[in-house]
Amino acid sequence: MVTSHIQAPLLLNSTRKFEFNLEALRGFAALFVVLTHCFGFSKVLNGASRQGLWSYNFPGHLAVIVFFILSGYVIGLSTRQPLTGQTTGAYLKKRFLRLYPIYALCLLLGLLITDRHYPTGTIIANFAFLQVALTDVITEVGVSWSLNYEMLFYLLFIPISIYQLKAGVALCLSLSSALFFQFIVGWEQAALYGYGFSFWLIGLWISQEKHSTTRLYSRYTLVGLLCLMLAFPSLNFAADVLRYTLRVDTFNSVLLENPMAITLSDFSYLPLGLLLVTSFTDRKLPFRRALVAFSVTVPMLYLLLQLKHSRTESIEWAPKVVAYGFYVIGLILMSVGMSRKITDSNLLPQKAIMLGSISYGVYLSHTLVIILLGRLPFLYGTEWSLGVRTAFTVCITICFSYFVEKAWHPFAVRQLKRLSLFQ
Repeated sequence: MVTSHIQAPLLLNSTRKFEFNLEALRGFAALFVVLTHCFGFSKVLNGASRQGLWSYNFPGHLAVIVFFILSGYVIGLSTRQPLTGQTTGAYLKKRFLRLYPIYALCLLLGLLITDRHYPTGTIIANFAFLQVALTDVITEVGVSWSLNYEMLFYLLFIPISIYQLKAGVALCLSLSSALFFQFIVGWEQAALYGYGFSFWLIGLWISQEKHSTTRLYSRYTLVGLLCLMLAFPSLNFAADVLRYTLRVDTFNSVLLENPMAITLSDFSYLPLGLLLVTSFTDRKLPFRRALVAFSVTVPMLYLLLQLKHSRTESIEWAPKVVAYGFYVIGLILMSVGMSRKITDSNLLPQKAIMLGSISYGVYLSHTLVIILLGRLPFLYGTEWSLGVRTAFTVCITICFSYFVEKAWHPFAVRQLKRLSLFQ
């Protein structure tokens, strides 16, 4: 798990609850990415591997998928009128001004603190959003791989908007192209772009969907879905079937293991992703019950499969216990939410909404904080120190992100707008 896929606050032509809860979802997703990397890079942050309950993995990859869906959704809502030759320039300038000032600052800081030697071409390509496509990502800002995807998606949206191509048609073309590049041509990166763009177009399709109805979902339902999000990746039986049984993520018979990639098996996350985006934007799709049934059933099937295999082989239950804890809490909260009549606002806490407003900075800067904290020699190397260092990472990241979003970004935009290119 996206601005890029993580966007600035956007006033939508709908209720304020709709707008604010969308911000909250973005904020929680960004926080989950931070926690994913704190735990996933525990050797960098804490100098030791994780064991037991600490080996639970947060849903960072699912969060990026949610960001892609959200990005397409928000662009669809904010660009109701088809682009033209005259308005395309303004659209691109707006995207650039939102993305680049914070990205350039984080990239400069990454180069300042690095102990690696990056070729000049790699540095230039990263500043031009051409990482992944032409060169490696600067490790200190490794999450920026998704910005390369986003910039491509913004460009692909231009002909879709100009020629008023329906999102459903564009989705079919994107997914078909990805399948063609993977299974016929064997062109890996083109296939990965196609799958990522398909998620983006699903968000665009939701924004254009006329058959959806409006419904205010209880806060219990929304928080329950976040708990389900925390549980689902660790218990995603469908993804395991796609990856290891059907081997749909293979290129030339080699299993694709690329963390900077959106693959075919990631579509196992789509039902939950749709539930999250539509619930936090107060939309009800006709097939919502099927989405709920899939998202709830898959973890249960995983449990049954593990119980069966536990008779013949040893299974590491500790991280699954944490995931099932979130799963059970999520089910309880969703059940309470469905049984309650909403008589007041379903607005999530103000702090969650504030986190959403700085989520782009949180997303880009947290790896810098992880690297710097990892160089401090005290309170180091134990499971509990990982928890303490993670808490410090979150706090420092939020403070820094508040500065770059509220002070640095407005200042940089004002300076850029003085240039004739942006006037």
